[in-house]
Amino acid sequence: MGSASPDLSVAAPISARPVVLLIEDEPQIRRFLHAALDGQGFRLIEAATGEEGLVAAATRQPEIIILDLGLPDMDGLDIIRRVREWSAIPIIILSARGQERDKIIALDAGADDYVAKPFGSGNSWRACGSLCVTRLVESANRASRSSLSVTCR
Repeated sequence: MGSASPDLSVAAPISARPVVLLIEDEPQIRRFLHAALDGQGFRLIEAATGEEGLVAAATRQPEIIILDLGLPDMDGLDIIRRVREWSAIPIIILSARGQERDKIIALDAGADDYVAKPFGSGNSWRACGSLCVTRLVESANRASRSSLSVTCR
C-alpha cells in the first residue's frame, strides 16, 4: 500500500549534555572536576597540554573552556589569545596564580571569569568544584542569552 515514513528520530543528537573542555595538566584536578561536572550533567573533554587544548577547542566545539594558566608546554594567556582570534567560547580560568594583577591580565586577554585554585582540605576542593559549576552554568547561560536574536520583518 503506502510507503512508511522514515524514522527521523535517528537524526537527533546523541547527547544534549553541554560540552566542557578542561585544559589542565594536574590529573588530580582533572579527576575532581570530571566527577563534579559529570554529576551536574556536563560532558567533559580533557586536555593535559595547551596544544591538545587548542586542537580540542577547534575540533570539539565546546560550549565552555576551563583553563589552567600554568601548563607544561605554553602559558594559558597564549591559549586565551589564540582562541579569541576565532571564537567567543566562554573561558573560565582555574589557576594557582591568585594575585589581583594575574586576574586582570587574564580577563584583559579575553577570559570571562577567574577562579583561584584553593589548596588544602577536602572542603576547599568541594567549594572550588561548586564554584566552578556555578560559574560554568552562569557563563553558559550568558552565552546562550547573548547568542539569541529575533528578527521581525
